[in-house]
Amino acid sequence: MNLKERFSKSPLWAAVLLALAAFVGGVLIFNFAIMPLLVAHGEETRVPDLSLSTVPQAERLLREQGLKLAETQLAFSPDVPKGCVVSQYPPAFAIVKRNRGVRIRISSGELGVSVPELTGQSLRHAEIVLGRAGLQLGQVCQAHCEGIPPDVIISTYPGPGAMVEEGGSVDMLVSLGPAHVEFMMPRLVGQNVDAVKAALEEAGLLVQIDSPSLPPRGKVTRQHPSYGIKIRKGSVVYLTVGRSG
Repeated sequence: MNLKERFSKSPLWAAVLLALAAFVGGVLIFNFAIMPLLVAHGEETRVPDLSLSTVPQAERLLREQGLKLAETQLAFSPDVPKGCVVSQYPPAFAIVKRNRGVRIRISSGELGVSVPELTGQSLRHAEIVLGRAGLQLGQVCQAHCEGIPPDVIISTYPGPGAMVEEGGSVDMLVSLGPAHVEFMMPRLVGQNVDAVKAALEEAGLLVQIDSPSLPPRGKVTRQHPSYGIKIRKGSVVYLTVGRSG
């Protein structure tokens, strides 16, 4: 009997072969049977492919994998039917933590409407233009703005040229005109009229002077509004002036 035959008939050799076979079999079973179950029921899961799914279908697929729908946005797409998923994040088949939210973009169809240029127009005229374009007036906010008259549009959102789904809304920021600036009337009586006039006009007030017809003009002897009264920018201040001695 040669050496090979001795080993083949040895009980020890048979035990080694049996143990090796059991080890290999255990590894295969763990990798292909047990591990997928652990991943499926553990902290991580695989993101499903949501392409071309409707929103309810996407929610169901995500729920089956222990995930949830986080955010939905509209996107124009000539290739994907309206109401179906165009794209997703995280992407399909990515391994992520369970309970994570998945963002999707839904096709709103092929065509959109371009937002017209409305800046500088009245709110009423803008509403008419939007209606003709197949859009509607959205939220209207107002703000004081120097140099822009009241009821005139300052800006829009989305801005001009942006594509919006037909029937969508456009928000407006509309001017209230310049802010009303108030002043507390100072004590002007007894001061030089020329200095007073220059200071008041610089503050945005109008000045009307009742004075002797012949110069030189002297100091303010009377004022209206009186000292301590609140007035607005653009108001008229009346001064009575005595002739300089």
